[in-house]
Amino acid sequence: MNRFLAVLITTATLLSGSLAKAESSGDRFSSFAGFTLGETTLSEVQAKVGTTSIVHSGDAGESLSSLCYAVNSLGYVLFLTGELDGPEHYLGGFDISNKSTRAPCSPWPKHVPKPSLNIGSLYIGMSVSAFKTAVGVPVKWEASQGIASFENRRKMSVAELAKLPADAQARIARGESHDYYDVVVTISATFESDKLREVRVWKTETP
Repeated sequence: MNRFLAVLITTATLLSGSLAKAESSGDRFSSFAGFTLGETTLSEVQAKVGTTSIVHSGDAGESLSSLCYAVNSLGYVLFLTGELDGPEHYLGGFDISNKSTRAPCSPWPKHVPKPSLNIGSLYIGMSVSAFKTAVGVPVKWEASQGIASFENRRKMSVAELAKLPADAQARIARGESHDYYDVVVTISATFESDKLREVRVWKTETP
């Protein structure tokens, strides 16, 4: 086989594999406006977009911290963290809607390019049928709310393994514990008159 052709086939195979993984894991819904769930913190969002109040609500397992920005008169975004997202407040979720869901909600600053109000292929105003096609997995319905979820596993990095207690590292080395996180990406979409009005994406990782 021609060497150049072999390289092209190998590259195409790797790309298709990466795309398939992103489709099945829900990774395509894990980024918005240049911020990525599990990688960006609330303070980093504030540093780039502008300082606005972090609002805390709930207790223990129901604890929620969020930043709210009004992108325009018909589009609002929440950056969310929960108890499992650590004291650094790594992003655990995004929420976009066509109306403010809480106050205060600061205007998106003029000096920062406004993002498109979509997460992956999900956007405000899309129809139910378009939503089903976009998520590509079975959707569970509770009245006007559709819920889709993606499950996957992510191998722990060397740095993450090093942060584990010594006994946990020893159990992994002996094969008594696993060295990966269970990852779940959940999409909750609310519709009115067959139009998407709010969509929330949550990503959780548990060892």
